[in-house]
Amino acid sequence: MSVVEEAAASGDARGEGGASDERTRLAPAGWYRHPADLARLIVAAAVTAIIALVVEIYPEGVLRMSTDLVRLVSNLPTWLTAGIVGFLQLAAVVTPVVVVAVLVVRRKWAILGLLALAGVLGAVLVLIGHAFVEDTAPVAVQANQKLDSWFTGRSFPSGTYLAIIAAVATAAGPFLRRSWRRMAYVGVGAAALLRLLTATEVPINLATGLAVGCLAGSLTLVLFGAPPQRIDTDLVRSVLERCGLDARSITPISRDRGSPTVLAELTDGAAYVRVLGREERDTDLLLRWWRALRVKGLGDHRPAGSARRVAENAALAESLAGTAGARVPTVLGVADTDVEGAMLLVDEYVDGVPLSAMAGDEIGDDLLADVWHQVEALRSRRIAHRWLDAKHVRVRDGAAVIVDFRSAVTTARNELLAADVVELLASTSALVGVPRAVAPARDVLGPAALAEALPLVQPVVLRPRSREQMKPKGEVKALRDAVQEAAGVEKLELAQIQRITIKGVVSLVGSAVLAYYLISLLSDWQDIWETMKSADWSSLPWMLVLMVGSYVGGSISLMGAVNVDLAFGRTLEVMFGQSFLNRFTPANAGGMALRARYLQLAGTDLTVAAAAVGLTSAASGVVQGVLLVVFAFWGGATGAFGDISLPAASTILLVLVAVAAVVGLALLSRWGRRVVVPWARRTWDKAFGSFRELAKRPTKMVELFGGALFAKLSTIIAFYVSIHAFGVEMSFARAGALYMVANTIGSAVPTPGGVGGIEAALTAALLAAGVEDATAASIVLFFRLWTFWFPTIPGWFYLQRIQRQGIV
Repeated sequence: MSVVEEAAASGDARGEGGASDERTRLAPAGWYRHPADLARLIVAAAVTAIIALVVEIYPEGVLRMSTDLVRLVSNLPTWLTAGIVGFLQLAAVVTPVVVVAVLVVRRKWAILGLLALAGVLGAVLVLIGHAFVEDTAPVAVQANQKLDSWFTGRSFPSGTYLAIIAAVATAAGPFLRRSWRRMAYVGVGAAALLRLLTATEVPINLATGLAVGCLAGSLTLVLFGAPPQRIDTDLVRSVLERCGLDARSITPISRDRGSPTVLAELTDGAAYVRVLGREERDTDLLLRWWRALRVKGLGDHRPAGSARRVAENAALAESLAGTAGARVPTVLGVADTDVEGAMLLVDEYVDGVPLSAMAGDEIGDDLLADVWHQVEALRSRRIAHRWLDAKHVRVRDGAAVIVDFRSAVTTARNELLAADVVELLASTSALVGVPRAVAPARDVLGPAALAEALPLVQPVVLRPRSREQMKPKGEVKALRDAVQEAAGVEKLELAQIQRITIKGVVSLVGSAVLAYYLISLLSDWQDIWETMKSADWSSLPWMLVLMVGSYVGGSISLMGAVNVDLAFGRTLEVMFGQSFLNRFTPANAGGMALRARYLQLAGTDLTVAAAAVGLTSAASGVVQGVLLVVFAFWGGATGAFGDISLPAASTILLVLVAVAAVVGLALLSRWGRRVVVPWARRTWDKAFGSFRELAKRPTKMVELFGGALFAKLSTIIAFYVSIHAFGVEMSFARAGALYMVANTIGSAVPTPGGVGGIEAALTAALLAAGVEDATAASIVLFFRLWTFWFPTIPGWFYLQRIQRQGIV
């Protein structure tokens, strides 16, 4: 059986093969979603959101900019502006008629329907946007729009019309040649520019129309797709003949939409031909953008602006690898096709099987060593493959051949070379196990190369296939430990390459919240100051001391929740940091996660750390309940809260039923018995064991509950001081009773820190106690400002500090 017959047989077995001597399309029939359309949709949505945000936040600034621009172009001669508007209206009427006529004559009903749908979607999105965004056109523009022109008023073509033609031009892109596509885009841009120059539309409306139009057109293509490029075996044969390669037969191997491949039987051997088109470029760019967003420090500079650059880069990398002694396919040619943007990359056909298709017991140690010798040759010329997994290593006659250099980087940096090592280690570990995968890499590359790759042994570096293979077995850590041992590295510090992390997102959102809060304070500073002038500012130092006291109490309680000894200073910094997180996470979720992370890094098991955080919350709840009863009877306030509404009994019952349903599902379902119940049992055992150990140390119990009590009393005293700062006479017991009941009710509101609920409950409690409305509002504002909001500022700085120092 010939090489071509073998390839045809394997292709048919996968449902991908085809006849070798008849005209066969290499791309599957039908429309499909192109990667570029998804990327364009994301970009257009982001631009539209930014424009809407600018209009919402700075409406006056947008109006001023529009007015200044109208003043700038208002000096154009009247006859010129009238001619421009008239010509633009003529083009706006004639162009759609011509497009529809051409499509109808050529019976392109599907394309016509797609373009019509894109136009309607663009108009709908613009109308929806107008319903939420006020018109920002200055008076001069509105006056110009009422003037007459050749066909109708100068308001035509409006921003809505521009959005429609932008949507149609975007949706028509896959059906047009590059020259016509560029002409369509230039035409839409020119129409917008002419509307701007004639002072008949404002920049923000034009920008919104173009962005929404692109969004609508891209969304239409993502929903309904577009046809692939028309490439068949006859085209491949003719291109190969132009390269001086006589193909006896051509057999499709893969009809992949992005880069279909064929096997060509030549007079002196066989060639592996890959078709690289617009899809290859679009997919590659989309993946690179996504990787750049997720990972930092592993970017590359390989050219990917067109299929030609991808093909030429692959040919160059293969040639350099061959001269370095690596076993790679021989490049036979790189050629243009008659299809726009499509290239052929012709390589020597490498028969054999992929390493990924072999069983672990079929892969000998000699073969693994040979694979790493090829990697060593690539590294000698500083060539990073970038897809170096077992799938891209073929085994021919017991020898390894590295294939597919489309993503290769020449003159690569050390980080990219190390990433190749990590990728191949992970991929081969999934086949032969971690010890057998690491040993030949150490023997061939040496400990120094493994030490360089060690910081990158983490899931984010791996490609999706390798990451999925390693994840179920939990082998990433095992691989890292084995590499560390083989490299002889005592202390490991992972590279900080993940750009999008939970910590980063929390810091970004938190910083935005802090900035917004500070801006809101500055914008309302005059009203706030008028309210605060009636306060006794001599009580401010006491308020600050009591505020710090509440965090000191929280730190002591956290130190008492674990058996390990925690440094008080660091724990206090963590408590301030978690107070910042709690300002924008409901139910104190951010602060609880931060404390659990701190305890974990301090040497506590993750489950025990989570249990300890829960224990501090439980201790705080116990203290809350005790103080609530004590102050309610001590202060004589048991009947003073009739105006404060509790949740309805039906709501409480509904919550209880929902909780019971979830618990029942976990106990009765097979998944719950297999996963949830064992996890809950392990968690309970660890948590109860930790609490049992704490009970043996009375000092820890004193710290746990004493710290919670100290924190609560500090806050109650601060509330008492706030009341007297505004001249209201009230006993400490009465103030404590008011605060405990109001805080208990207000904390049930599912907002960060109970914002809104606690303020309302405290104000209602003061009103119920006979305090005047204005005075009650001032007391609550003063109290919450210094005990709740002011700690946000030092909390932000402490959060940044403990992150930099690696405390969390």
